[in-house]
This record gives sequence, structure tokens and C-alpha cells, in this order.
Amino acid sequence: MDASPEVAADYQAMKEDVKHSSWLTLRELEDFPWKDRRFTQTAMVSESDAKLFKPDQHGLPDGVKSYSEMSHDGERVYWTSSYLEAFGEEHLNNVIAELRRYGGPDQVRLVIWCDL
Repeated sequence: MDASPEVAADYQAMKEDVKHSSWLTLRELEDFPWKDRRFTQTAMVSESDAKLFKPDQHGLPDGVKSYSEMSHDGERVYWTSSYLEAFGEEHLNNVIAELRRYGGPDQVRLVIWCDL
């Protein structure tokens, strides 16, 4: 892996637990179709909140009081969101602005690993 000394040291310290690793450039992050790509989300909600969901629900409906991805109580509902809606436009803009401080879009890489 061609990484900074700090990232390489962090990776080495955790490498026995790492199951997947990858990276992407800032350009790829900027060019991703955040508004156009959608994915399905699911959660448990109260019976009264479940009535607010339509079969082809886009985004959380107004009036949903709370939801849980971990609970088994209530009714399971599904909805789609764009990646931008899920990540948050302001948050995305802040992340990209911060990453630009480190260099150009082809020089900045985000290194990702997880233990799942």
C-alpha cells in the first residue's frame, strides 16, 4: 500500500483484524453521482408511523417520530434515499472542502479498511 507513514502505521497496528481495505481519490468522491444514486433503507417504526410510509417511499415521510435499525419492536418499513440525502449535502461539502486542503483531486486518496 502506498500510504502516508501515519496511515501505514495505523494499518500495520490493525492488520490482523482487517478483512477488507480499499481507497479512492478525491476526484472519485467529487465525481460520484450523489443525487442520482439511490439505495433502500429499512428500520422498525411504531404502528402509527408505519402508516405514513407509501409502498414506493422516497425519503422519510414527515411526521415520523423515531425509528430504529436495531429494534425488533414495531413494524418494518422501507424507503429509498439518495446518497446525498443520507450523507447530507452540507456534510459532504465540508468533507470535500477539508480534503481539498491536502492537495488536488488526483493527489488526495481516502484509505478505508474495516473488520466486517
